[in-house]
Amino acid sequence: MRLSDISATEIEQMTMAERGRLMQYVQVKVRQEIPDCRPPFAAIESTLEFFDLRGWGQPGTWISVVDSHVLAAVVHSVCAMSDATGDTSGNPAVLAWTEYLNRLRTDPHWQHTNRDDHDSAWAHAEHVATEYGRGQAEALGIKHDEVQFRWYLLSSMYRSWMVEPPRLSGRFLLCEGCGPCPSVIRSSSVSVR
Repeated sequence: MRLSDISATEIEQMTMAERGRLMQYVQVKVRQEIPDCRPPFAAIESTLEFFDLRGWGQPGTWISVVDSHVLAAVVHSVCAMSDATGDTSGNPAVLAWTEYLNRLRTDPHWQHTNRDDHDSAWAHAEHVATEYGRGQAEALGIKHDEVQFRWYLLSSMYRSWMVEPPRLSGRFLLCEGCGPCPSVIRSSSVSVR
């Protein structure tokens, strides 16, 4: 089977270990296209390993459905980047990941030279993919459990922080509602607006 033929439905039937191997293969394809870049999906691979260790993501579960759409977006964006036929299957994250990868292709050192901009683009694509997957799980009537939903909320907060760190940093650098904490501001490079 060609990489471009893999659908979210097929990914959803894979174990987390199989999904991890799929992502390793995807990383190889990215390195063929962009030899000088760091593996851009290492965080996703680590998340798959975490899910596997926790026993999360059995086919038919909320985590599995959400994750399958995240991975399908990554797979199809890599196919689109390499000019293979990459079907978006209506997943808007394919376009976001393709834009991210094309930018990385233009400047393989972007991950290092403009970290904030890079992280914002990565987090945006991941957020679009996750929210699309969440919508698909909800449309199927699949419910999440409380622990897994807390994981989702934590990861959502992290992605939001990566997308807009200056705006959000100001909210977290407040001392008990009295305003910006001078000791934290002096010891960090974060500006509070």
